[in-house]
Amino acid sequence: MLFKGSGTWRRISRYKWFLLGFCLLFKFSHIQRYHGWDEAFYLSQMTSAVIDHDLVLQNDLLKHPNLMREKFRAVAIVMPSGAVQNGFAVGFAAVHSAYCSHVLLKDPSHPFGSRLQLVIALGAMCLLVFTFLLIRRILREYAYSITVANLSAGLAIAGGPLALYGTRSFYNTHILSAFWMSALILSFLLWRKSGRILWAVTGGLCTGMLGITRWQDIILVGVLLPALGTHLTRNRIPACRFAIQASTAAAVFAAIVLIQLTAWHIQFGKWLLIPQGSGYVQWSRPNVIPFLFSGYHGLIPWAPATALGFIGLFKTRRDSGDIVLKRLTDGLLLIVPVVIYICCCPDWWGGASYGPRRLSSLAPAAALGLAGILGSLKPAARMLLTAAVVGWALFTLSAIYFQLDDLTMLLTGRPDPFNEEVENISVQDPWKDPWRYWRIGFHNLVHEQFAEVDRPHGFERWTGAGMVLAVLAGCTLFFRCLRRSRILQRWIVVLICLWLSGVLAWLVFVIPSNDEWNGEWLSVIKGAIPDPSRREYPPGYTDAARFILSVRSAYLGNTVEAVDLFAGIDRPELYDMDVESILQFVETDTHRDLIRMWL
Repeated sequence: MLFKGSGTWRRISRYKWFLLGFCLLFKFSHIQRYHGWDEAFYLSQMTSAVIDHDLVLQNDLLKHPNLMREKFRAVAIVMPSGAVQNGFAVGFAAVHSAYCSHVLLKDPSHPFGSRLQLVIALGAMCLLVFTFLLIRRILREYAYSITVANLSAGLAIAGGPLALYGTRSFYNTHILSAFWMSALILSFLLWRKSGRILWAVTGGLCTGMLGITRWQDIILVGVLLPALGTHLTRNRIPACRFAIQASTAAAVFAAIVLIQLTAWHIQFGKWLLIPQGSGYVQWSRPNVIPFLFSGYHGLIPWAPATALGFIGLFKTRRDSGDIVLKRLTDGLLLIVPVVIYICCCPDWWGGASYGPRRLSSLAPAAALGLAGILGSLKPAARMLLTAAVVGWALFTLSAIYFQLDDLTMLLTGRPDPFNEEVENISVQDPWKDPWRYWRIGFHNLVHEQFAEVDRPHGFERWTGAGMVLAVLAGCTLFFRCLRRSRILQRWIVVLICLWLSGVLAWLVFVIPSNDEWNGEWLSVIKGAIPDPSRREYPPGYTDAARFILSVRSAYLGNTVEAVDLFAGIDRPELYDMDVESILQFVETDTHRDLIRMWL
């Protein structure tokens, strides 16, 4: 019999957090299908660079299995130069191509196959586990107990956007940004403790990766400035040694940022720009109130644990006896409102978003605040708060499963006053009986598990369990070895820097400029037909042009011309389209308005 004092129980309880992590990952991780606007651009940058050796994205955007509407918009929305308006950074492609390139090259004609889905799903799971371990280590540096550290790190993930974007919707940069932010904070804490140049270089590496993952996140380095200043003034660090370390970190940072600048120059002909447009952030008209309080993707209704964590930073600061850690918390307290302000852009709701997804990078800040609160609670109250956070996360995850993204409408039957898309969603079927859909969503959420099919049975369940166990055990063991081995720490940083140097070299010496093709694509948008007999075009370029021109002709009523243009597409099955789908596309009134806007 097992009881608390037995040796068997003690051996099992030693691995309780590992077993809990296995159960949660197995229950909630899921292989994401290919869909979505953002996801198409993130993946297409990788497939185009690896397979086509260019950043002409038109054919890759068409191969991405989106709906016809998204395919058309992706290649028809262009900048004045004719460049496709790709507003997404290259950090996703740079990271995931490190282990996906061999998968893409095995079948380059079908880049978006099941193998790539599986590999990226495993990679995302590794990133999620490492993010948890990094946050937990940060909390341990603050001297919180292992129980508080585990619960706080877990709740910061489960009670915020990463509950979805780390498990079920990972073809984006949210889990990556949280990972690099966590690694940046921990690298500073380790540098502060040891003074080794390795951790200074790691800090520069993480800052650079933040910049090329989500360019807005470059401001997050400001978190470290108060703590860095305090550390330098209170400790007599030789100026020469600090100058060497700081300049080395800055050089690593600059080299990584050059990857993004080079990609922009290739695609748009400019080194610096805001691809989303100059009005991306409305500095004088922020939408702070709806961003915080709206039932339509607002922070407090959708991620109350994250909001509670931000508030808890005040307690963390007060309880910290270390002045440098206190200043680090000050930095987080300063940066949180700045990030919230920047996130209040015109589409403050983040499109088809699970809550305030643009705050994913601040998961370590939420965890620190939650640790301050949980550390002051009695065990019973701590477990009650944990249960409440997990229960609310299940509720919101289930709601978003069926795109019920207005909690006000879901709970009261009336749309949130800040819901700017109410005209589009109020007539959708799910809102006619939201509770039935919520029950179905909860059932699917709990029963879908990580395997190679959406609803695994038998062998697939065991396969999924084996993959989850391997990832969790491998990441935990690797992280433990990394903590103890200076040689491994050094080589990991060196290998990452070498890979990023290779990515930069690939962009500079292999990937050609898009300038020539941008100008011609502008002519295509206006109705010109490329002539392959006169020049050699990038792979898939003429297919994408014929698609646009076929839509244009069908829209103008020239059905015969539309059919002829579509007939010139090489292997249209690769793009999952036929001429009938194009003709049906242009017959819909909303699609005709879209076509009129861009053509």
